[in-house]
Amino acid sequence: MLSALNRTNHGVGSGASDFGGYDSYVKEKLQSDVLWRCLYYGYIGVDWRDTSVECDDDWYFVTKTVVHCLVNEKSPKETYTIPSRIASSDVEAGLTLKDVQRRGQKVLDEAEKLYNKCLNSNEKYEVAKVSINKSGDTYTEGNYEVQNFKISSNKALGSYDVTLSKFPSGTTYEKNGSTLKVKIPRANITGDIEGLVYLTNVQVETCGAFYAEAYNDDFQDYIIAADPYEIASARTTFNLTTAKSIIKVEKTDEDTKEPIAGVTFQLKEMDGTVVQNATTNDKRNCHIF
Repeated sequence: MLSALNRTNHGVGSGASDFGGYDSYVKEKLQSDVLWRCLYYGYIGVDWRDTSVECDDDWYFVTKTVVHCLVNEKSPKETYTIPSRIASSDVEAGLTLKDVQRRGQKVLDEAEKLYNKCLNSNEKYEVAKVSINKSGDTYTEGNYEVQNFKISSNKALGSYDVTLSKFPSGTTYEKNGSTLKVKIPRANITGDIEGLVYLTNVQVETCGAFYAEAYNDDFQDYIIAADPYEIASARTTFNLTTAKSIIKVEKTDEDTKEPIAGVTFQLKEMDGTVVQNATTNDKRNCHIF
């Protein structure tokens, strides 16, 4: 595939409108690891502000330059030099020769760095993979039983959606990067729990790329990419055996000795932590689990 790029054919710059009628179709997943690394470490996977270049267009040009150099097996500094004159378009844009040379040096330095990284790294494209597992034991936090989960992915993790199923009513969750915290109201735990945790629309930054062939033989074939994130999903089960005792509480009037409805009781740990609140019902009693 490295030999498929024909530099004598027309191609597009930073926009497909550079040549009228240019069109292509995606033929297959990019098979070259070295070209994938160029995109992953280059324009698709790294923001230009994390490099020494001065704008997004320069970083795009760095990446495109390195693709051509990898195809021709010659480094950027073996192939290109800093310009010694300025183009009329640069003058119209308000640039001086000093500006062009300064930016050109940064582009060439970054291209050389990216070129060597592509050749010397062993990183490869991988299909997005994600998993979720319990992290530690269940613990009490205020009026909740809490279980933490750890989300793991083979590339950088982005956003994700959470769905809980078969948990007691009122169960909620908190997301913090790769940590998911499921909170179950203690007052609503009436028996063993067999819950399901679903992760959907999980974004994993794999930076997938594709090889696209031009319909017109006069134009270059291309490496294209869209969203650097691929979507994955995962699920896990959560089992909690309660095996709790039941305390029956009844409040009576001191004078009449009759039971009273609407009285709230609290069950606390020795350190004062509230385990559960319960209110006497219309039968004048309540149960604390």
